[in-house]
Parts: sequence; C-alpha cells; structure tokens
Amino acid sequence: TVTTDPSDVDHTTVIYKIAGTSTVVAAPTLAGNYDVFVDVSGGSYVASSQGSLIIRKKTITAIVPDVAKEYDGTIFVSPIPTLTFAPGAIVASDLTNIMVSGDDASFPDKNVGSPKTLTVTGIKIAGAASNNYLVLPVSTNTNSSIFARAIDPSIYIEVADTSKIYDGNKSIDVPTLTIRGLLGGDSFSAIRSTATAT
Repeated sequence: TVTTDPSDVDHTTVIYKIAGTSTVVAAPTLAGNYDVFVDVSGGSYVASSQGSLIIRKKTITAIVPDVAKEYDGTIFVSPIPTLTFAPGAIVASDLTNIMVSGDDASFPDKNVGSPKTLTVTGIKIAGAASNNYLVLPVSTNTNSSIFARAIDPSIYIEVADTSKIYDGNKSIDVPTLTIRGLLGGDSFSAIRSTATAT
C-alpha cells in the first residue's frame, strides 16, 4: 500500500525487484527479500522513493504419528513413519507442493514399554513451495511403544555334555546351560538347580 500526502496524487507506480538484483517481479507472495521502488505524480507533484519488503518463511513442525514396534533388540524404527502437518500449517494452495521426510526415527532405548518417546531427526521438506517454509529438524511423539516379541521357535536351551563316575544314583552335577537364538546383543540366564540322569 502506498500512502501519499497530499492524497490527491493520481498516478502511482510500484516496482518490485529481488533484493540486490535488477530482476523485476510481480507483487511478491513468496518468501524472500525484495527492493521496492515507488514513483508518484499528480498535478504539480512528482516524487519517488525506495524501500524494502521482507516476506519471512513460515516455521512449521512435522507431526510424528503413534508407532507400535515389535521388540527387535534395536532403538530404531524402519521405515520412518509418515510425517504430516497440523491443519492450517501449510497454506492450502501449497498442500500438493510440499513433501516432508526424515533421516532417522528412534526410541531412547530398545526395551519394551509404553508410552515411549519416538524421535524423528533430519526432518526436511521439498517441493515447489518448500522455500516458503522453515521446518524444524526434530520432532517427537510421546505416545509410541515397543511391545514384546513373540517367542521365536529358534530360541532354545542347549545343555552341555557331561559325565560322572558311577555312584549308584541319578543325580549329577548341573551341566552348563546355554541359550541359543537370541537377538544380537541380548542375553539372559538359564538356571537349573538340580539335574538327574535317566
């Protein structure tokens, strides 16, 4: 809007250029810095002025959906869950011109539990309208979970070979028990207090 004093100026010309260049653009709507040149005339008045216009990028935060992950011995979620934005965060005409993605999704630890915080990092946007927005690179969901893994048939307890000198009874020293088939990095103990021979 150009305001003049006196107000009876009958001709106003406004020219916008990308800041620091000679590139003329239509009345700007996209984020960026612009130089503004104004010429006014009317009756015995002739004047010109120069100013600037800054359209700042809109800051947006991606929404991380609830995720329920089966325990797999890691903190990571793959594939990365689909990220969205709150209604109204993106200008309606830009909705089909914005794509959002993340680099990594992870829990603070690998253990079963609910609720747990899921954090997505490396969030970025792309698309024809992406230069008008500034997306925060990290977002969280505090209502996600890791649920217990079903018993895998490949998990079994291995009993070490053992022997004894004949003594007339069935009891033997408890052999070493080893659990096989656990996920990498996991361990727990198998304990048997007595052992007998048949």
